[in-house]
Amino acid sequence: MVSCFICRELGLGLGNFTQEQIDAVNTFRHGKSYTIERCTEVLGMAHNKEESPIDSDPAIEFFNYGKNNQGYWPSENMAIQFEDVCDCLKALEATKNIHFIFMFDHSSGHAKAQDDGLKASNLGVGYGGNQTKIRNTIIEDGCLDTQPDCTVKVGDTYCLSFRTVCTKPMHMLSEEQDYHENETAQ
Repeated sequence: MVSCFICRELGLGLGNFTQEQIDAVNTFRHGKSYTIERCTEVLGMAHNKEESPIDSDPAIEFFNYGKNNQGYWPSENMAIQFEDVCDCLKALEATKNIHFIFMFDHSSGHAKAQDDGLKASNLGVGYGGNQTKIRNTIIEDGCLDTQPDCTVKVGDTYCLSFRTVCTKPMHMLSEEQDYHENETAQ
């Protein structure tokens, strides 16, 4: 299996990636760290880029796909590869006047989200019970309907999970609301 970047100007990968270019990229990376620390932790690599020097073309990564081989290519690998490729493109003289646009077809990234992120499958539809803790959201300008009866205002903090102080679900009768509130308290 291969994870690669293709460029109109350079072709597959970064073209003929010489030792001189590798040295230039590693000099460019001196004193820098990977953007997403969680990715380096998951992959068991150093967060500091100096301790993870590039030694070949990072735009082409071959691996033996499957559970009994080298595994799969999760989003952490894709994020690190992308950052390594971006470092190369920024450091190389041949790419100084190229505007970069990246398009990805990376299916294992479809299921990724922040642990406390806004992901539909994490949202509870009922009141009470076990719920995923989802971060609060601050309402920004341009995110609201312009209806005059809107109770949420710009700057408000919007809670995306039911709390004991929340208004109970309107689709329940008051008896159901009380029942679920008592059930949650136990």
